[in-house]
This record gives sequence, C-alpha cells and structure tokens, in this order.
Amino acid sequence: MRSGDFFQGRAARVGADFGGAPGGLQQGGADGATKPSGPPPVNVTLSPARAVELQRSVQITGSLVGLETATISNRVAGRITKVYVDRGDRVKPGQTLLEIEPDRFKLAVDDSQAALQQTLARLGLKDVPSEEFDINQTAPVKKSTERLRSGQGQDESRHAAEPVAGAERF
Repeated sequence: MRSGDFFQGRAARVGADFGGAPGGLQQGGADGATKPSGPPPVNVTLSPARAVELQRSVQITGSLVGLETATISNRVAGRITKVYVDRGDRVKPGQTLLEIEPDRFKLAVDDSQAALQQTLARLGLKDVPSEEFDINQTAPVKKSTERLRSGQGQDESRHAAEPVAGAERF
C-alpha cells in the first residue's frame, strides 16, 4: 500500500461521514449550488510540527535524605516558640534555626543576679571586684580569721585536758 492510498481512503471515509460527497457537501438544487448538510464546517489551522521542551513533574510519596547530616542539640531546655527552617532545608553556620521561649531564661538570669547581690552584700561589697581583689581583706574573712586565732589557743588547752580514747591513765 502506498502512502497516498492510505490518505485517499481516509478522505473518502471522512467525506462519507459528512454527507456522502467528498468534502462533506451534497449536490444542491437546479441552480447547481451546493448546500452544507449536518453541522456547520469547522475552520482548522495547520502549523508545522516543532520540538518544545515541557516541564514535567511527578508526584511521589517518600522521604528525601540529604547528602550530609548533622546532629544538633540545644544548650538549654525550653519550649520552642518559632521555627525558622524545616527538615531538609540547607542552613548556614550561625543561622538561627529556632527560638526558645525566653521567660525561663529571664527568670534564671534574675535569680542569678539576686544571688550575686546577696553574696556581694555578705562580703560587704557593692560591685564585683577586679582580679587584683584580695578576699582576705573582706569583713567576713577577717572576722573568721580572728575567731580562728583566738579559738586556737583555747582548743589546744581543752584538748590537752581531755583523755584520748583507748589510752590508759597512769
């Protein structure tokens, strides 16, 4: 079968579907005019075939695994209030990943500040001293040192009068 025969056979069949005559027209009345039969004709525009790139997407279910993974942990425990990245996102060093509720930390800082002020008050200080500070010059240390010196002489005399356990007296 030649290719021309194939198309001629198709054209004959299409013509038969649209009224019997090739082209879908019937022979008209006495004046020789032709009248369309059936649905009105449809305009068809032909264009040459061309290659076009199409973007194609496929929906799948599964998990993607990164080439590199890193285990991270938080320095403190707390409730997470904001998350800035999602699983599988690329992150840079120093990038904020999430925020932890600051209320607990503010309370911890306030507690630490109060404890520091109490300790400074016990030492008779108003501010944190510099590194050259001599703690032996504070009032509580001087008082304890004096008690130790004055009590040492009394302790030696008291210990000398007490018998040693398990020793025999002569």
